[in-house]
Amino acid sequence: MIRELQLFLQLCGEKSIRRAAEAAFITPQGLSKAMKSLETELGVQLFVRSNEGVELTAAGKKVARRAAKILDDVKKMRTELKEHQTGTAHRVAIAFASGTITALKTDFLYDYQKNRPGAELVISEYPDTQCEQAVFDCDADVGIAIGPVD
Repeated sequence: MIRELQLFLQLCGEKSIRRAAEAAFITPQGLSKAMKSLETELGVQLFVRSNEGVELTAAGKKVARRAAKILDDVKKMRTELKEHQTGTAHRVAIAFASGTITALKTDFLYDYQKNRPGAELVISEYPDTQCEQAVFDCDADVGIAIGPVD
């Protein structure tokens, strides 16, 4: 399904089976077959095809919004797996809710990095709800907030 989603986004951008197929280095028939397979797997029609090209259906627009995020997550997963296999440094993204970084003693960050010299700490500050959302969206590995959160 990953390859089909990549081709789907290519077709969304080109709005032409011929141009999208050329950009993906496959035949137009191969691209059409991949799109039919994706439509069958998802159980919805993604495009309306015409002589002028293709246009997304309402369902296709929903899939397009999710496909980019899914492919980005797959890319992140592959990077993490490669780092795991090679034993290279890992990255930890920490989301702090506004004001919490100054309200807390941050010695733990120093200690963490001291004990894991290859670790890269990426620290970001967000408003409370965006801090929580960053964790849910896997943009942050850890979220630190003061007060009740879901």
